[in-house]
Amino acid sequence: MKTGGTSFAFHAQQHFANDEIYPSPGVDTLDGSIDARILAYSTLQGLGSLSSARRAAIRFYAGHFPFAATALVRESFAGSTTSCAPIVLTLVREPVARTVSTLRHFQRLRPGSVGEARANRFAASPLEAIYDDPAVHSTFVRDHQVRLYSTTLADATGAFGGPSPYHDIAARLDGTESSPDPLDATWTASETARQHALASALANLRATDIVGTDDGYDRFVAELRAAHGWWPRGIDTSARANASQASEPVATSFRRRIEVDNAGDLEFYETARELAAARLAESRR
Repeated sequence: MKTGGTSFAFHAQQHFANDEIYPSPGVDTLDGSIDARILAYSTLQGLGSLSSARRAAIRFYAGHFPFAATALVRESFAGSTTSCAPIVLTLVREPVARTVSTLRHFQRLRPGSVGEARANRFAASPLEAIYDDPAVHSTFVRDHQVRLYSTTLADATGAFGGPSPYHDIAARLDGTESSPDPLDATWTASETARQHALASALANLRATDIVGTDDGYDRFVAELRAAHGWWPRGIDTSARANASQASEPVATSFRRRIEVDNAGDLEFYETARELAAARLAESRR
């Protein structure tokens, strides 16, 4: 979340046809509601129940999926006669910038319960208050990128890479149930658990075919064009989607607090930068 993925998905729509993308409005989200759209891109249930015909048509999967989702996608290629194999892509962002953008996202866009025009309880809240909210912090803040890259299929039974159903998360965000995600009590229970999660996340990151960073987005796009022929006529990457604008200054002390709480994500991000730089250097040889 808030790593540039929405912008990338919109740019991908300029290369792939609507029915070649998952989730596709009108194909995978038949009623077109925000409910259906969020469930499709934030959970794995839809990925695991695609028909053979639908799988055969899809060329691009995009969503707030954990790395474990790649196992579900690879299943569709098992025994296939095609020479194609899935290319796994990810975008990673510097964790302080990602966290601040996430907090501004909730401050700006949180609509209340899905499908209802309810007041946004975060609209008048300072960023640090949103940061301290149990529902926001456990699911969307603390080492969020490590969490998404280390969680297993057994744990990712709900939304956003965790065990909680989407509507339970929405209830927490709406304030009708203020509690952390149950996964937070296990994967951050001890330093040993956090280090295990980080080791798994880094191993999965190194197994990713193309790693990009939000601040190196143009290089990420250029690699796809050069290696895989995307956007043969070029692509304007200046337009970005769902970007949160600065609404208040962020104190140095708060930035430092985010760094301490997201030490795993900092290491994850630095590893992503190293991998992206190594691939760039290799391509220039």
